[in-house]
Amino acid sequence: MPQDPVLFSGTVRSNLDPFGESYDDEIVHALRKSCMYDYVMTTGGGLGMRVDKNGENFSVGQRQLLCLGRAVLRKARILVCDEHSASIDPLTDRIISDVLRTTFKDATIIAIAHRIQSVMEYDKVMVMGDGKVEEFGNPRELRKVEGGAFKEFCDRANVR
Repeated sequence: MPQDPVLFSGTVRSNLDPFGESYDDEIVHALRKSCMYDYVMTTGGGLGMRVDKNGENFSVGQRQLLCLGRAVLRKARILVCDEHSASIDPLTDRIISDVLRTTFKDATIIAIAHRIQSVMEYDKVMVMGDGKVEEFGNPRELRKVEGGAFKEFCDRANVR
């Protein structure tokens, strides 16, 4: 999941399933999981809803949710998230966090985090500084390390 979500000209169906490998009910399931089902089905066109170049007819948050739906449909076992919440509102960030926590609970998620709160429920966090690993461990435990880089990030962001 990129920081700037990528959609292609076409339809919702072709964006979630570009190779036409999935059944409609699987695509609908992915839309439900990514919280885009109601919007896509009620705005018009359903799975055939038009997607403009770069997805410009969707908000940034909606584009990110559709990219999440693509990962849900593919049943991704490894997700790489490059500051996926940097350009979205807090509600969409919470939706994505909930989907990652539930739908991808058995997947490996590698995330470059923009918002420190988004990694607090991860199993492990790696703090990098000057190209080197400064800390690695459970975020709740790293949060308690006096003088630690992760604790300092949390304190600056007012994360408890």
